[in-house]
Amino acid sequence: MTSVTRRRGTAAAQRSRSMGGCSTCRERHNKCDETRPRCQVCERLGLECAGYDARISFIFEGCESTADCIKDTAHNGPLFRRPLYTELGRQSMSEQLILSCPRTVNEILSLLDFEGFERDEPAPRDIDIVQGPFGVFSLENSASHAVDPASSDTPSSSMTPVAPIDPFAAQIIETAVFLDRNEFLGDGVDLESDKDFSYEELSSPLDLLCDHQADQAMLTSEIDLGNGDIWPNEAFTPSLPMSSISLVPPDATFLLSHYRDVVINFLSPLQYRKSPWQTMFLPSAMNTLATLTLGKSPNNASFCIFSAILATSASHLGNTVFAAANQYWNNRSERYFSIAQQSLKLALKDEAQKSPPKKAKYKEILMTLLSMTTASIFSGLWKHTRCYLLDAEKLIRQRGLPKRHKSRKVRLLHHCYAYMRVMHETTVFASAEQEIESSQPSERCVDKSPLRVQKWDGRLDQRLLMNKESDLGENDLLLAVPGRWDSTLYPSMYGLPESFLVMLSETLRLANERITLQRTPNDSKLTWKQYLFRAKILEKCVCSWEPTVPGYPEPNNTSISDALGALNHRLVDCMLHAMHQALIIYFYRIIHDIDPFILQDRVAEALEYLLEWEQLKEDARECAAPFAWTGFIVACEALDQATQEKFSAWFSTCAKRSGIKTFHVAHQIAQQIWTRRQEASAANVSWPELIEQKSPLYFI
Repeated sequence: MTSVTRRRGTAAAQRSRSMGGCSTCRERHNKCDETRPRCQVCERLGLECAGYDARISFIFEGCESTADCIKDTAHNGPLFRRPLYTELGRQSMSEQLILSCPRTVNEILSLLDFEGFERDEPAPRDIDIVQGPFGVFSLENSASHAVDPASSDTPSSSMTPVAPIDPFAAQIIETAVFLDRNEFLGDGVDLESDKDFSYEELSSPLDLLCDHQADQAMLTSEIDLGNGDIWPNEAFTPSLPMSSISLVPPDATFLLSHYRDVVINFLSPLQYRKSPWQTMFLPSAMNTLATLTLGKSPNNASFCIFSAILATSASHLGNTVFAAANQYWNNRSERYFSIAQQSLKLALKDEAQKSPPKKAKYKEILMTLLSMTTASIFSGLWKHTRCYLLDAEKLIRQRGLPKRHKSRKVRLLHHCYAYMRVMHETTVFASAEQEIESSQPSERCVDKSPLRVQKWDGRLDQRLLMNKESDLGENDLLLAVPGRWDSTLYPSMYGLPESFLVMLSETLRLANERITLQRTPNDSKLTWKQYLFRAKILEKCVCSWEPTVPGYPEPNNTSISDALGALNHRLVDCMLHAMHQALIIYFYRIIHDIDPFILQDRVAEALEYLLEWEQLKEDARECAAPFAWTGFIVACEALDQATQEKFSAWFSTCAKRSGIKTFHVAHQIAQQIWTRRQEASAANVSWPELIEQKSPLYFI
């Protein structure tokens, strides 16, 4: 008996139910062969096939039973469940639903909020907003809202008292007031207005947040929320005790979440390894958030990192969401960036005074400068970016390089700085002394030393094969000495071999010597003969360099799936080949200044890799920042109109996905070069000439 029951249970479990049979077979509980227009089973049995029509029935309010609610007079037979769409149609709709919604839930909710604000006034009953699987509908109170004009003069004492508001609803209303007013953060300090600015005029981070919260409360008290005093006005005075004011900005949690889920993915092309922004910068911001939540005051360096990350995240939202929300998030970014600047000044003051109670760790101070650099690049506030880099270099050489033992986190920060500095220097060439604003309020930052060639023994092609000593590898900050260093962190951070950055560094150093030889030969470290010899050796190394994909993920790393490892391998492979072609084009244009017509094969090959990489990243909707430099260098040399149109589409897509303004500005410069080359007098115009007249580009 037991074996028979088990067999029956197994057969029942394996049986599949089909809803595609004709109505006759389904009513008789027969197996239908689903032949159309009439099934063969009904014909063989001599029955009339009722067909496969899908009939939709509606159940109306007030019906006592389902049979009474069927409004279908043409068919009185039984009803059967039947799929409304084919399998292919349902699959297509599912794919369309996935592609129609943004990458994260936070983006979807943000879009719904702002679209709801726009459509709320005209006809709230007709709201129909859908973003992917989410939608917006209006709630309508059952009580009538009609007001008798004759009763408008009734004394307030005779009106129905307002019910106590729910605390959760009060929090929602307070947040909505903040969203409407855009006044959570103050204007901050104008760094350009007063040369006699002193540190004593700056407030502590805790005072800054308290002042802004009090301002927000005052704004809330001015808004008429209906009949009756829902909140007493005296509860929103600036003299509110500190313990009752929340020190956490209302959008801080959302912005940190957006930074973690979206922004960090643009800073490195690697898809599986945790970058320094995940292991160092984000945890620091989360600790500061926890400190503020407890009502305590963080140190100035930590608060600067926190504010800079919020500014970066808000700037990204301001460049990627639709027009109605752009201004809101751009305002938030400016406010947070202003507070971060104030905190940086206070942190550097503590560093200069060397006061032990307030002095931050070296690693924390360096993180503040790097986070401010990233925030300024994302926000497009580039006038301070170079000075942040120079201040970071000064700090590293004074406190970082003298350390005998450098931890992995310190080395990661050094690599972050070196990568950003080298990539930035590729668009800044030797010229007159540049005077730029310093992060010190009463000082000026003068850059007298662009990257210049260094003397070392042997030839470049031989030095590239030699191993560096450990101390030399750690302290060669800007890759002035060629060689191999096995402990480098560039492959694990950016997917780039250090040899590529060494050749890029040598190329821009040699380009600076070329400009110096042309303008002030007495200041050059090389003669023309030495310059040509170095250029010949460097040309051989650049053209013969073979991109090698770093061995990541490691063979014994079982936490990485095969599919993710293969995808990462293809992404890095496309990036390396595209950047290699860009390096060749960069070398020939700034070292030998050859005609761009000769480089069109290189341009086409680089574009092919960029488009292949874009196709691989289409599902993720991401655009890694390192590709901005590659696209800019290659696009500026495109001569064919069809190729230029492809680059324009590529830049537009990357700018929309990444929210990094460098893509947009690089596209504008490339378009200006294409336009000027159509003139007979400027057929051989180059991007260094255009950038020298304006301002350098900043790459992450």
